[in-house]
Amino acid sequence: MSAFEGAHGPSLKSAAGWDVEQKGASLKRIVLAAFAAALAYSGAPADEVGLATYYHNSSHGGLIAAHRTLPFGTRVRVHNLDNGRSAVVTVVDRGPFARGRVIDVSTIAADALGMRQAGVARVRLELVQ
Repeated sequence: MSAFEGAHGPSLKSAAGWDVEQKGASLKRIVLAAFAAALAYSGAPADEVGLATYYHNSSHGGLIAAHRTLPFGTRVRVHNLDNGRSAVVTVVDRGPFARGRVIDVSTIAADALGMRQAGVARVRLELVQ
């Protein structure tokens, strides 16, 4: 076996003796780990676009919503892309679980967004700081 062959065949060695392929793989893992940590720190997506529906929650009243992943108590501005109206809701439930739907809002919020009669609306979600 020559100086340029490893256990799995030919490989390139740097002057310091590091296997160039290993060094590249290590750097890739570090960059991916840093990216994953940054996403985890942010806590939630900045914007989501999809469909909203509405529901009734007898335990909570007011401008509330259900979201799959946002922490309870998170305030979200929901922009109705069909008519330009928006409302700020507070996440108090989990859901929706239907494909393509990003949020369920209360009937009061649906009225504020002008979507109650249609039952569904295209929306964009924006976190409120």
